[in-house]
Amino acid sequence: MSSLSFEKFAEEVRRLWARLEKRGHAVRQRPCAEGKEVAAFEQLHGIVLPRAYRQFLLRVSNGGRFLYSLKDYEPGGADGAVVLGDPRKPFPHRNAWNLTEEEFARMPDDGVDYAGYQAFWQQYFRPELINGAIPLGDAGCGHRYLLVVTGRERGKVWLDERGSEIGIFPATNSEGKHLTFPEFYVEVLKQLGGKRGRPRL
Repeated sequence: MSSLSFEKFAEEVRRLWARLEKRGHAVRQRPCAEGKEVAAFEQLHGIVLPRAYRQFLLRVSNGGRFLYSLKDYEPGGADGAVVLGDPRKPFPHRNAWNLTEEEFARMPDDGVDYAGYQAFWQQYFRPELINGAIPLGDAGCGHRYLLVVTGRERGKVWLDERGSEIGIFPATNSEGKHLTFPEFYVEVLKQLGGKRGRPRL
């Protein structure tokens, strides 16, 4: 992303935040992160953050509406210091992933085989399914936006909605294009508008 295009993105975010504030939505803008904070986060997790997201943290806000701050990954923060997979390994998906109806149908009955039922869900929520990504923010009800940091989808945003049994899938626009962080965040803020609840992409 060029400096000019980042400036346009930052300007659009600030414009949309101002519009949301007028409509009574908290945008949760925070002071920008310091370079040493970002570097420490990258070193801790063995990654290099995608440039647009890194610049957002350093030049716009360390988090915001629907976005975690770097402090949210610390003990007691929003995500309890948990990065759910191994962000150093390549993200395993190129297309939406979920179990098939037949696979869900084979789920053991918790009243008959509780151990099998528990094992089924542990397998469904196994961390390696979101290797190569970090939780970008909270989509509500235990669902997360993921930012891919390693692999062919690096810089793109995905949604983890396994809590609703609909799997892991890319944030896309109306034409099916996988959205980068700037594209995603602007779209989320536009969708929020004056409505309550979380946007769906």
